[in-house]
Amino acid sequence: MVENNVVNSVDFLGLWHASGHHQIFESWLDPAKYRDVKICCCKIDVIGLLERSSDELDKRTGLGVRYAYMHAMRRPFQSKAAAKALYDNFLGRMVNFARWEADAARKGDAFQCMEIEEAIWALGEAAHAFEDSYSPAHTGFQLWPTEPIKHVLREPDSAISGTGVIEATKGKFGPELDYILNACSH
Repeated sequence: MVENNVVNSVDFLGLWHASGHHQIFESWLDPAKYRDVKICCCKIDVIGLLERSSDELDKRTGLGVRYAYMHAMRRPFQSKAAAKALYDNFLGRMVNFARWEADAARKGDAFQCMEIEEAIWALGEAAHAFEDSYSPAHTGFQLWPTEPIKHVLREPDSAISGTGVIEATKGKFGPELDYILNACSH
């Protein structure tokens, strides 16, 4: 169920459902350790922040074909190579921004908590795009869906465990998250 609303419970574009992305974050990160993290002078629900940033990315870009690359897909008449280049650039920009915010927090100014939250938010957006690339309906930069019902049926949340997405997300973003969460230990 999306936003506690039955009407919004199905993502007809076939992006991993919000619950699917949440499942990935909660499988990658131990909720007992990452729900209430003391960092700098604040407490942050790291998993919750990653989930919200992932959800917001879908809300901002889920209906716009021009943002297909943020979901590891391509627009009509766009080559797979061009879509992948935009996707790689997006991932790189989000990770670089996350590191930049973490480095800013290391300076110890009054904005540390906000900088850490911004870093985690950016990482959540990058992770969302990366996770989508493992979806059976997205793999290989498939064409943006013109038949949304067929598309969503190819992407059940139950398919997550068989894709390797949890391990891949942890491998790609785990070191980045560690870098962010250690921003105030210097």
